Parts: sequence; structure tokens; C-alpha cells
Amino acid sequence: MSPASSSADSALAAAKRVQFDDPHAGIGGLQEAEVTRVRTLRGGWRWALIFATAITILLCINQQFSLRFFIGYTQLNTEYFYLLIALMLPFTFLIFPNSQRSPLERIPWYDILFFGLTFGSAIVLMRHVRKAAEAGWEFGGAPTTVIVAGLLMWVVLMEALRRTGGWSLLLSVFPFTVYPLFADASWLGPFRGTQSTLEQATSYHVLSGESLLGIPIQAFADTVIGFLVFGTALMMTGAGKFFINLAFAMCGTFRGGAAKVCIFASGLLGMMSGSIISNVLTAGTMTIPVMKKSGFRASYAGAIEACASTGAVLAPPVMGATAFVIAQFLNVSYADVAVAAIIPAILYYVGLFMQVDSYAARHGLEGIPRSELPRVIDTIKDGWYYIFVIALLIVMLLYFKRESHAPFYATALLLVLNQLFSNETRWTLTTINRFLEVNGRTFVELIGILAGCGLLIGAFSMTGVVSSLANDLLRIAGDNAFLLLGMCAFTSLVLGLGLTTTACYIFLAILVAPAL
Repeated sequence: MSPASSSADSALAAAKRVQFDDPHAGIGGLQEAEVTRVRTLRGGWRWALIFATAITILLCINQQFSLRFFIGYTQLNTEYFYLLIALMLPFTFLIFPNSQRSPLERIPWYDILFFGLTFGSAIVLMRHVRKAAEAGWEFGGAPTTVIVAGLLMWVVLMEALRRTGGWSLLLSVFPFTVYPLFADASWLGPFRGTQSTLEQATSYHVLSGESLLGIPIQAFADTVIGFLVFGTALMMTGAGKFFINLAFAMCGTFRGGAAKVCIFASGLLGMMSGSIISNVLTAGTMTIPVMKKSGFRASYAGAIEACASTGAVLAPPVMGATAFVIAQFLNVSYADVAVAAIIPAILYYVGLFMQVDSYAARHGLEGIPRSELPRVIDTIKDGWYYIFVIALLIVMLLYFKRESHAPFYATALLLVLNQLFSNETRWTLTTINRFLEVNGRTFVELIGILAGCGLLIGAFSMTGVVSSLANDLLRIAGDNAFLLLGMCAFTSLVLGLGLTTTACYIFLAILVAPAL
């Protein structure tokens, strides 16, 4: 049997075997917990996560559409933010174990303690944040109860950051969060700024709109939640299978077709999910085995999938969480950021196609015969309604400029069309529970990272060091804009080796962007 025929058979067999309804499906027979070392909650804890996720989504809808669920009470944005933190952040300690040696089949007592401390401190701060805004407690004068709750929140947030983002992210962020406590030290040089006491720093971090409740958490609460819900709904209505079949139909016959299918499918999925992990779990389970059987080295096949899935954060209309943070930082609409990302995203995927084509030419790797691939027209017949959903999303983003409303309207249309026209992926009560659980796990991971990075912004805002640092960079670069851009690019490269995309952007936006 020829390699092309073998790869085609594998592709068709995989298409029948893999269910593309859950972005957290297993890889190669392994459960998610075994692959990523996270816990799968069971029993009461699972239902608690499902309930908390449902409340989180309803709170977001209430806030964005001004539905006034709280009759006779107008909720402040800061109260809304702390409600989300209280609902989602505590689950970080249940889902993400303390270490590689921590048990996955049960929850240790100390993780339950962290859960309680996080929930309690968030509720205390939520109850006092309105009074804090009226009395200006972020600059001092907060009662002892608030200070203690704030210190607890600071500690648990750093631990949540470690568990979700790893030691590299914690060691990059934590020194800057405590930096205001010794900002006046002479040895800091250009980083020398206004020093604060522990009480002042705590109050500013947890009560001001420039730190924990700053731009990252605002982006999460206003827009990211809606787009995550939309992306999960797409995957659980069979969009993954549709996009992968479409990629096979359009790219399978090309030289090195299996790898080009991987790139094209990951690009399509990335445009709709904005999630690297979901992209790998959805497309990689099918495309990596096909690439290996087509003649690609295992390491090369994995690298192609990793690179193609990483482009998910670049590809509009649904980009990664960093794009929403960028929009908040620049005070522009998300649609403007998405439009600006079109050309870089195209160049990124064109570059991947060129690399794969050159590799396939050098190694004589052929495509899959057309007769053994799905037809484009048949694939579109199976998933035609996704086109209308995507069109609605784009129109809402670009024409109506309603980025906070667009994903909810698109999700509603998707679910209605799916229930009417799809027999295979029609939702049941079990599907809804899984949908909420998957969203909850995603919310939990993101909120810890975004809230932790918010403290980074607060530290520099508190010390007032940003303007002096920008002047120092301008003094070094002189009038040479290219030198300044080169310094920015090199800094981004170094930071990107150990930090998440969002953390890397926040560092650059604070330290380098003012000079540019």
C-alpha cells in the first residue's frame, strides 16, 4: 500500500473514531488529567463548578446587556469583578494540583483550605469595594478587615498564578508585585520610584482599578467570557470535525498534504476558538497520526501542530485573551485589533505553508488521492449553518462594533441552528453540563493568570516609574527608532521564552510601549 493511500485510510478512520465535541478530549487514549496533570472534579465539586460557571455566564450577560437581575440595586463594575473572582478563582486549587506528586484522584485538605480562603477574602472585598470607592481606601485608611482580606487575596493569587502559569510566571510577576515596598532603594537605579507601606500597597492592589481590578480582569469580565463561551459551543456542536474535514477536502491533495491539512485546520479552528490548547486537543488527535503515517518524523509532526495551533491567538475574528487586553490598554474596540491582526495572521500561516512545502519537496512526500478525501460540497452541506454563525459574528464585530454582545448572539444562533438541523450533535442536558464544565475549567485557568498580571500593572502604576523608564530608553536609543524597535523585539523574545503571551504583552506595554 502506498504512503498516500495509507495516510488517507488513517484520516478517514480517524474522522469516524474521534468525536470533536469536547476541546478537552483525551489524547491517544489518555485522559486530560494524565496528559496535563490537572484534576477532573467529581461528585459535589464537579456540580459546584458547573453551578459557579452558570452563575458566572449569567452575571456576564446581566452586566453586558444591562438586564438588572439585582432588582433595586445597581451593581458596580468592581463588585461584578469580585463576584467573578469569588466564583472562579477558588477552583484553581481544586483543578490544578500543588505539585507533580500531588494526588489527582482526591483533593488534599490544604487545597480545600485555599479554596475557602480565596472565596472568603473575595467576598469580604466585594462587600467593601463600594465603600472603598466612596472613601478612597485604595490610597489608605482601609479598615483592618479589608487589609487582612487583601493580604490573603494577594497571597492566594500568587499561588494561583504559580499553579496555572508555572514557576517562571510567578518568579517574573511576584518580585514586581512587592516592588513598591522597596521602590525607593538607591540600588534600583532607573527603576527607583515612590515607595509604599505594606498597608498602602495592599489597599492599592486590591481596591484600585489599576491593579487586581485593572485592565486584564476588565477584559476578561467584559469580552473574554463571551468569546470563550462561543468557542466552546462551536467545538461541542461539531465545528472541529467540520473544519478538519474541510481542510482535508481543500488541502489533502497538495504535496505534503497531511501537514498542510494540519495547518489549514488549525488555522480555521484557531479563528473560532482563540485557544492554543483546545486547538491542539481537537486537531492534533487526528492530524499528528496522519502526518506520521504520511512520512513526517514524529517530532516534526508535533512541531507543525504546535506552531499551527499557536497561531490561534493571532487569527481573527476570535483571538486569544491577549487581544482583548490589548484593546483595553489602547482604549480601542476589539474589532480594530482583530482587523489589524489579519495581515500578520496570514503571513504567519503562509510562512508555515512554505516551510512544510519545502520539507515535503525535499523528502518526496506526496498528497492524498482526491478519490479518498471528502468532497468540499458534501462537507459544506453537513456544516452550512456555521457560515451564517460566523457571518453574524463578523457583522456584529465590524459593522455594529458590539464586541461584548457579538459572541452571545452568535452562540444563541449556533445553538438554535444546531438543534434544528443537526441530528448527530443535538444537545441534551448532559451536553449542557459538559459545556458548563469545560467553560468553567477554562475560566479558572484564565482568571488566575489575568488577575495575577493585573498586580504587575498596579505595581508600576503605584510607583510612577513608567515615565522615568521610558525617558531612559529614549536616552539610550536616541533618535534611532529602529534601535528602539530592536530592543523591544529582543525583550519580547526573551520574555516569551518563559512567560505567557498575556504576561509578556503586559510587561512590554508597561516598560517599552511608552518609549515607542
